[in-house]
Amino acid sequence: MLIKELAPAVRTHPEARTTERKGGTVDSKSLAQPAHEATTLKDERMRKILREAVERFNNELLDHDERLLLLDRIKRLRRRFEIRA
Repeated sequence: MLIKELAPAVRTHPEARTTERKGGTVDSKSLAQPAHEATTLKDERMRKILREAVERFNNELLDHDERLLLLDRIKRLRRRFEIRA
């Protein structure tokens, strides 16, 4: 009996996508960001939105309804950060 020393052939699905790209294989830079980095970026965006809303509330002339809507949004964003902090 003859023992083969070669690795067995790998079967692939005919419609499977390859990891090859035009510039070579998939590298670590093209993969999605880790969850903690994505959360940090989302927090930064939300804090920027909060800052802009507060600045608009304090400095722009708004009618009563617009001021109330903006104030509700500011309160909601502040509550979100108090829970996470």
